[in-house]
Amino acid sequence: MKFDTTERTATGTPLMADRSLAPRIESMKSLFMSPVFGLLVAIASVFPANATENAVALQQPLDLADVLNMRRIAWYAPVAPSPDGQLVAYVVSRPTEEVVPEGMMYVASGAPRTYAATAVWLTEVATGKSRNLTGDQGANWAASWSPDGGMLAFLSDRDGTAGLWVWERASDSLRRIGDVVPRIISLGTSPEWSPDGGRILLGVLPEGASLLAGVSSGNDQLARMGGGSERTGPTVRVFDSEQSAGYGTGTQNIGQLSSDVALVDVATGKVDRIARGVSLQKAVFSPDGRHVAFSESTGDNVPGTHIQRFSLKLFTLAGGRLQTLVSSDELGHWGRDFSWSPDSRMLAYRLGHDSGEVYLTSLDGQSRPAADAAHPPFSGVPAWGETGEKLLLLSEDAVWGISTTNGEARQLARIPGRKAQMLVPVDSHGDRLWLRDDGRSVVVVVSDGIRKELHRVWLDGGETELLHEERKDYTSLSRYNIVASPASGRIVFVAEDAQHPEDVWISNSELSDSTRLTELNPKISGVSMGALRIVEWTGADGLPYAGALLLPSGYEPGRRYPLVTYVYPTEVVPDANKFGSNHLGNEHFNLQLLATRGYAVLYSGATLRPADKEAMKSVANAVLPGIDHVIGLGIADPQRLGVFGVSAGSYSTLSLIVQTTRFKAAMAQAGPGNLLSLYGDLRDSGYSHGAALNENTFQMPDHPWKDRDRYIRNSPWFFLDKVETPLLLIHGTDDQAAIVNQSNEIFLGLRRLGKTAQYARYAGEGHGLSSLQNRLDAGQRFLAWFDRYLKPEPN
Repeated sequence: MKFDTTERTATGTPLMADRSLAPRIESMKSLFMSPVFGLLVAIASVFPANATENAVALQQPLDLADVLNMRRIAWYAPVAPSPDGQLVAYVVSRPTEEVVPEGMMYVASGAPRTYAATAVWLTEVATGKSRNLTGDQGANWAASWSPDGGMLAFLSDRDGTAGLWVWERASDSLRRIGDVVPRIISLGTSPEWSPDGGRILLGVLPEGASLLAGVSSGNDQLARMGGGSERTGPTVRVFDSEQSAGYGTGTQNIGQLSSDVALVDVATGKVDRIARGVSLQKAVFSPDGRHVAFSESTGDNVPGTHIQRFSLKLFTLAGGRLQTLVSSDELGHWGRDFSWSPDSRMLAYRLGHDSGEVYLTSLDGQSRPAADAAHPPFSGVPAWGETGEKLLLLSEDAVWGISTTNGEARQLARIPGRKAQMLVPVDSHGDRLWLRDDGRSVVVVVSDGIRKELHRVWLDGGETELLHEERKDYTSLSRYNIVASPASGRIVFVAEDAQHPEDVWISNSELSDSTRLTELNPKISGVSMGALRIVEWTGADGLPYAGALLLPSGYEPGRRYPLVTYVYPTEVVPDANKFGSNHLGNEHFNLQLLATRGYAVLYSGATLRPADKEAMKSVANAVLPGIDHVIGLGIADPQRLGVFGVSAGSYSTLSLIVQTTRFKAAMAQAGPGNLLSLYGDLRDSGYSHGAALNENTFQMPDHPWKDRDRYIRNSPWFFLDKVETPLLLIHGTDDQAAIVNQSNEIFLGLRRLGKTAQYARYAGEGHGLSSLQNRLDAGQRFLAWFDRYLKPEPN
């Protein structure tokens, strides 16, 4: 195997710069040659070092172009240590200029839109040397090692069409195998190797289907790509109220999102399609290699909700028998929470939504509850003990065990004051548990919201032992981003915090410390960021709330700063310790862009409490006392307050500015403002997206014909005459989550009323902006808007 010794980190040349370097260099030359420079040096020498650093931090804010050009670990892309523990494979995403319509699941090559600009990287654990295995050529994702570590399978469109590829470690060569186009419905799915390493299991494009089939969830996007150019006859789509109830036929058009479940022979490329026309979520071999279990979306929902149902099926390789084990139930985590017993004789699966109930099913489809007594709701994939006699699960702050022989469920260990997030696995599915100490202990990841801790849990006596703690976030997408390497006894994971973007890290064998393996964004690492604090307050409703407060770079106690509040209706603390505290993936609104420009930033939850069913009131009850609390700390200037939000946070922002005139500037991207008109959002599949949002996200207890006044009371659009805050609106014309007409209505209302508003509408963009140029434009507008109305005073 060859490694380029000059290429030590997963970095790349920025696609653009926010400004030209040449004028800055000439300006610096003039400064160095002037007498003023000598005076500055003399002044600096008499001030403490930290004061100089603070001044530099204020003079060098985080560059917007650097943020947008960041390389990141791709969403739902597992990190994969090699079986011998010597290499780590991971997928890095890069920025792209291409605008990918939001309704499209796949780009023209057949690659998922999420992975349209990605590369597979390898890092040597011993040396830290990194290598871009696939190059920045199209989409390369879903890396998975063969059982012996001799090959790495991945999916790629490097030759123009998405396919299954392998890297052969001994010869350092890449080759495509099998004449198939991968068709992955559920993100995070990687090629699954058979236990003997001879075959690879994956979802593929249905036999005979066009490459464009299923690239889109709607005909408009297909036509834009040429998929409708040969269509003849009527283009009508007919909906029949008698054929569906509740919210309609489902969140997905199953016909467009189907795949065949296929086995590909690694040596010959021969393809065996074991199931056809499946909306595949997850497929895994049994440990003995004799069976394949897979889950598929049924296309319907739990009545009265937008929660999807799934089926669990079994294929027996000898004889080719396909049978349904579980028909149409709420399998947890998008149908992925099931696992094989070590002896391949049973499967365990967990229901989603609120119950978290766990069931066992035999290979003949006989199912029963795993536990025979009451227990709290469980979370995560059911994990098997070494002998298969025990299932291990998590619930809040505890690890539970269920006997698979007598159904006894008992709490094995509890870690008070912490949230148990996951049991460390040895695979990206989370199916196979990392059993240590001859199967007598496991490692559990827990969190208090800011700190992460690794605890050893002894399965016999329930004793716990703190192994490591650090102020990082590394379980955002836990079952994909943290995995153990049994050969080395170490854990590989992806970590970030509020001041540092994500990288790949590895623990030592004692799990007492960790080392960074990659430096994906060295330009970002040189900037002094705002520090994070957790703040707590009591809302106007008497309930407790918490938020994340980013202090300005170079913060000086006793000085008041302009405060921008980022609002989203969720519990904030679990997402607080991310880079820029932004969990929505909108890099152009990274909160450190504000903190490094002299703003304090409050990331405030605005939980839409189901108790009173009054969403607008709930937002104000939660957020406004939080702002008062930061003012009371002596940090925020009450005369310079701003607010912004994205998606449901946009609704929260609009709700605030129609109830108070305290804010001097606001920004709202891609959210609803009129719950009545939102109710009419009907999808091509027949799914009532707007009704589902109203009755679930925005807590409307019933439809408008039963409670019209409540819809009006909770729609900011009806109160735009109360707005005194200048508002910047941002929306993509192809938004599939909150249709663009919602922002149209808000802007037209404000314009008609003579209010101050600016509306940036991006053609072809969806709920989030995908084009690098559009994100740059939106980010510049965002910063300029708050600078215009809240500009920090000169230092």
